[in-house]
Amino acid sequence: MIQPRASRTLFHLRHTEGSENQLEKIMSVKNRFTKALTAPTKERPVLDVVTSSAEVVADILMKDELFAAVPVFSTAFKAMKAMDSTRDRIFTAKLLSFVSVVETMTPDVRAEIAKKLTADNEGRKAGETLLLVLDKLTDMDKPALLGSLLKHYGYGRVTSSELRRLATAVDVAFADDLAEFLDESPEGLTRKSGARHREALLPTGLIRLYSGPTIGAIGVLDFGPTPLGTKLHELVHLAD
Repeated sequence: MIQPRASRTLFHLRHTEGSENQLEKIMSVKNRFTKALTAPTKERPVLDVVTSSAEVVADILMKDELFAAVPVFSTAFKAMKAMDSTRDRIFTAKLLSFVSVVETMTPDVRAEIAKKLTADNEGRKAGETLLLVLDKLTDMDKPALLGSLLKHYGYGRVTSSELRRLATAVDVAFADDLAEFLDESPEGLTRKSGARHREALLPTGLIRLYSGPTIGAIGVLDFGPTPLGTKLHELVHLAD
């Protein structure tokens, strides 16, 4: 998940019974990609690592009950096996990060997600939005946050509409500003402030503008969370 730079981690992966072997394979690929990304070598350039490993993960995920049941996901994973451009390989890396979170969910939650994403048009649109946002993301911390939002969707903590709105907000937000907002304490969240990261998040729909006190002839602007921003903050700070 997104984490504040040089600060605490807001999300921890949890192993669940029945998914450990799959998760280990996926995390192995993700870790190899990360290592190649930060220290590529002539023998194993970063894109070669993704290409050779993604086919293995694609085969695993295409047999997964959640991803196989949701057409928009199964199509994306089939595409992993036919990568032919740098953009495709980067998208695959984002998918791996997203999947590494999804694979920690219990079978019951995964089944509920598959049911919701295929039950009606709203669910299908939610799945499509997740994939479209993943494709657009420009920060490699964000895919795991989307995976966490999908988990909360499975628990019934967000609706299909909220999932789409939250995914879109994550896409629009500059990662460092979003990280600072998510790292605010729950106790201090409701306090209005002129913090620069809050102002920068205005276009996301997570923050709104308030008229603050007037100092002389100059009005002071304060910024506070919208209901959507409060929802995202609460979800990130939940223990499970």
